[in-house]
Amino acid sequence: MKRPRIFISSTIYDFKDLRSSVKFYLEENGFDVQTSETTDFDVDTTNHSYEACLNNIETCQYFILLIGGRKGGLYDKEKNISITQAEYRKAYDLAKDGKLKLLSFVRKEIYDIRIDRKSLSKCIDNSLILSVSSPIINDPDFVFGFIDEVSKNAETSHGEKPVANWIFQFNDFKDIISVIKNALSLKINTNAQVWEENIKREIAYNFRFLFNKKNLSPTYGLWKIGKDKFSKRNKTIKLTGHEVWCMRYYELLNLHRLRDLEIHTMKESLMTEVFFDFSLESKTLIPNKVFLKIEKLVAKVAKFKSFYTLYESDYMKKFHSATQLLAPKHNDNLTIFEFDYEMIYILASLAFLHIDITALHLNLLRTLTFPNEDSADVKEYIEYSINSEENKRLKEENLSYEEALSYVNDFIESWKSKKH
Repeated sequence: MKRPRIFISSTIYDFKDLRSSVKFYLEENGFDVQTSETTDFDVDTTNHSYEACLNNIETCQYFILLIGGRKGGLYDKEKNISITQAEYRKAYDLAKDGKLKLLSFVRKEIYDIRIDRKSLSKCIDNSLILSVSSPIINDPDFVFGFIDEVSKNAETSHGEKPVANWIFQFNDFKDIISVIKNALSLKINTNAQVWEENIKREIAYNFRFLFNKKNLSPTYGLWKIGKDKFSKRNKTIKLTGHEVWCMRYYELLNLHRLRDLEIHTMKESLMTEVFFDFSLESKTLIPNKVFLKIEKLVAKVAKFKSFYTLYESDYMKKFHSATQLLAPKHNDNLTIFEFDYEMIYILASLAFLHIDITALHLNLLRTLTFPNEDSADVKEYIEYSINSEENKRLKEENLSYEEALSYVNDFIESWKSKKH
């Protein structure tokens, strides 16, 4: 997998520990981090080291600039341009074209010294104060000028509105990470994002079997029979011709397709730490909403497949033989047929599980789409059927994967439109 790439630019001597800490944090969150002092730096050894750094920036989607009290190595001695400054200028040109996101940081003590010296130089009318080196700042003219360049003070004073001129002040690693988490949307790590995307694709794959084109409620009227008929176990059960027809319709056209439901990715995700959150109260990791919904869905699918195996081995031939002879009709609510209770109970249970599994797919999809939303779970997926106009353009009974994926997107878009 190609991971998003980040270039960290700064003087190395005074930022060595901070650079390695930021690199470690971002790599743990799934980013490819480029720092020139490490062995995994992507470098073209045929070029000069400075040019290799500048070329590397073109391969990145993000650029983090850290400004401290040191000037660093010179890229252009005649023009007094440091390599860090040259890297920034390269990144800024890319940022202006929308090819890269730029985050600039300056140590707070350096920023404060700059402000104090400017104020003091005005007070005593001595600009030399700005240029005096110290153990903290080895070339104040350059460092302060670089900060001015990044903040685009000159352009702003002339009425221009340059992009990417915000500078974040920081005291420590925590300050930098706080900004990065917001700027790069690290509410979850990219590893979790990959899992979520793959689970959405698995949901789309399963939609091919949970839904069909002619009727997005493939359990048809079977769910209307109600669970009350199965509240008491008897040797036989009585059904109307219409109820038998619904069962036969469901069994012939929809039930067997659910054998191919795929939950491999969902099951695998339960074995990782991806969908766990840290609890401050218990000081432990606890499963989050996504984990619990995946766990429930996986259990329901396993139960369905267990019931299906029982039905296929013990009852399917009996049901086919019985209903073929009876030839039930769709609108027959008068004729009463008597069946073996266990056979109908197993078939009805499969239909009810079908409804539950579909609802759980939709609940999981909604939670992945709106992770911070506390909405009631879908009880019956029928209310989320695609509108009739969608059905008119569909001719075949079975959905292709692409069409199922479009259904996933249709659900997501309809939910988003309702939120607005």
